[in-house]
Amino acid sequence: MQQQSEEVLELAKELVSSVNSMSSEWRRAYVRFHHNGSNYGVCGSYSEPDKVKLFDPFACGPLFDVMISGFLELHELMLAKGQVFCVALLVVDADLNFKVMFESEDSSKWPINKSEFDGIPSGFDDSSPLTESISEGKPWWKLW
Repeated sequence: MQQQSEEVLELAKELVSSVNSMSSEWRRAYVRFHHNGSNYGVCGSYSEPDKVKLFDPFACGPLFDVMISGFLELHELMLAKGQVFCVALLVVDADLNFKVMFESEDSSKWPINKSEFDGIPSGFDDSSPLTESISEGKPWWKLW
């Protein structure tokens, strides 16, 4: 369980760091990982006060590589303990809080797109508080 927690914490830190480099006004960021056997991938978005922006997969290649690698490792760690998921949703905010959720049955859960939705993961209550802290009482400059 500790390895799983450490992996999630590293993913959250990487997401915060990447979004900080894209926008100084961001409020929340979302990454959705899906895994169906040999088919897996990520997509994501981040919110600013007046809009939501989708991550550009070409511009965010390094972020997506880290997210895919980390979530694949997390998938394997959880699988070894008999916990299976097909979708994971990582949400972070600019105050260094985060939440990760897992879905084991519905591979279409929490889609992130702007063609059908507003860029916020569909089915996620965006007003809900994020329950974990990246900082764990440390000053922000000692996190990375």
